[in-house]
Amino acid sequence: MSLTLKDIKKITTFCDDTINDKNEVNPIFSKNDEINSLNIKVAQMRKKLISINDTKTSMIQNISHNLKSPLSSILLAIELLKDEEIPKNQIGSYYDKIYTVANKMLFDIQRLLNLNKLNFLISQKKQFKDTVDMKEIVITCLYNFDHYFESHKIEVQLNLYNSMFYGTEEHWEDLVMNLLENATRYARTYVRIDLHKNSLSIFNDGDSIENIDSIFDPYQKGKNGKTGLGLSIVKSICTLYDYNVLVKNKDGGVLFKIYREKENE
Repeated sequence: MSLTLKDIKKITTFCDDTINDKNEVNPIFSKNDEINSLNIKVAQMRKKLISINDTKTSMIQNISHNLKSPLSSILLAIELLKDEEIPKNQIGSYYDKIYTVANKMLFDIQRLLNLNKLNFLISQKKQFKDTVDMKEIVITCLYNFDHYFESHKIEVQLNLYNSMFYGTEEHWEDLVMNLLENATRYARTYVRIDLHKNSLSIFNDGDSIENIDSIFDPYQKGKNGKTGLGLSIVKSICTLYDYNVLVKNKDGGVLFKIYREKENE
């Protein structure tokens, strides 16, 4: 069935309403099947654009909040030091506070830049052929937590097989560090790490996750979370290299699993 002038007007109106972000967008109904298919696609596109815009708005608000609070602390400390209202024996502690808060800000900003860079790489849709030794990466990353495990009496259970993952050492080290940091933050008595061909699982015997459906969204923090970006970085690294990531509340703890379904590649 040929396209009519009425159909064209409906398409134009529909697209204009979508561009202007109207809450009520009248769908296109036509005797032409192609027009109805187009209606579905544009509606899906509009829904996606609204979701992206909402995410950006939320991120800007969170970034502003995360920067405003530490900056206010730094400025207040500097103002007190400048006005010489602090006893001499306390000056050092104020400098320490400024240094600590500034370092945290730098850490948060670096994580945000890393996430932005990962999302840019994802948009390039490149194919990655290089592989890394994931067993070596896991063992290397574990060294950073030795003192924490020992001081908090957390047992580490390892079941590691040789496994090569697509990607770069930098990214996978970042991913493993984020997952281990998360596991140690919530574990009560033990963390279990399983590495097999094309899959990595990290389990901790802590409390279940309440906001599990949005845990990988930027600035979604658990009760003891820090920046709210660590798990977003994990998700982006997996997306970049065509791996899946899932989190499950299980009996006695929480499981994070990274896996690749295309095992024959």
